[in-house]
Amino acid sequence: MSGLGSLLLTCAWATGLVAGILTVRAFEEVTNAGEPRRRPPLVLCGAVLASLWLPWVTGAGGGLTLNGWLALDAATVVAVVLLVAGIGALAALPDHGGPHRDLLSMVLALSLLGIVGGNVAIGASGAWGNELTWGAGITLAATLALAAGETAHHRGWYRRRAEGGADLDLTAELHRLDAPHPF
Repeated sequence: MSGLGSLLLTCAWATGLVAGILTVRAFEEVTNAGEPRRRPPLVLCGAVLASLWLPWVTGAGGGLTLNGWLALDAATVVAVVLLVAGIGALAALPDHGGPHRDLLSMVLALSLLGIVGGNVAIGASGAWGNELTWGAGITLAATLALAAGETAHHRGWYRRRAEGGADLDLTAELHRLDAPHPF
């Protein structure tokens, strides 16, 4: 499990570095997307940062409990903060980020998930010499929710638009199906 966590962590670091550089470059382009600020990613970014104050690991025998800020190495904490800031900036500033802002936000969120998931996998294997506590699980869950939300936003799964730009009512479009079959 430690080897899988290390592989996931390495891939997430590389992807996050490239996506971070592309995101910084994308903020040079001004787009008039006209979209409002997206609140769910902002709330989830805050939840990821706040969950780092929860207890992450406890020492042998339950002696010393460390939160995420102290349990993770400094480079990982900086990466988490920068990735969360990038996702938050793309969600809060709808007029910046260029035409690929949704893709960049999704890649940043998946990189964040890989970094947190890799550290949780390494910690769960006992490589740190400590036991993981519930704070690591909450951080992983918040990061997973952020990555799923950004993927859904990028793919357009949450809503579909008609050719004229009006929102479609998907329940009204069910009559177009031939014959719905039960699973």
